[in-house]
Amino acid sequence: MPGPAFRHGASVALCPVEEEDLAFCKRLRNDPDTRWEQFAATPTNDQSIEEWFEELSKPDTEAASFLVVPDESDEPVGYVELSGVERPASHATVDYCIAPDEQGNGYAVAALDLLVDYAIAERRLHRVRTTALADDSEAHEALEVVGFVEEETRREERYVDGAHRDVVSYAVLEPEWGDA
Repeated sequence: MPGPAFRHGASVALCPVEEEDLAFCKRLRNDPDTRWEQFAATPTNDQSIEEWFEELSKPDTEAASFLVVPDESDEPVGYVELSGVERPASHATVDYCIAPDEQGNGYAVAALDLLVDYAIAERRLHRVRTTALADDSEAHEALEVVGFVEEETRREERYVDGAHRDVVSYAVLEPEWGDA
């Protein structure tokens, strides 16, 4: 069961990832239906997930990872992450992953909305970026609903299931955030 919520939204809460949540995160990172969007093709094992968690837990890190927990439940349905913070440019990357059986319920949009608001309003970031596979229309729709703007298509950037696939990059800028 996740710990206390760090941020609440209309339908989900973001709860910091704790050590007891690592098995859930590892399952998502290895799931054949979700791993290609945001994660490398290499498997996540106990050691690598613990190293990821240790890096997130350092007091001086600017990265943050949260479980996505629906209001009507105590069980996480995914997680979102803020990483790659660049100062003084004030840029960062967000990644997200919703369990396959929970997709289509609006959790990605709700969680990304909370995370981007946190990044811009509290962390004072100017530009928040992410990517989606070019043929993932549901991801594109979710990102655009949140307020991300398509920037470019990078041809054959990711190797997925034996084929090179295009990736579309998105970003939202601080001045645009209030207009989303």
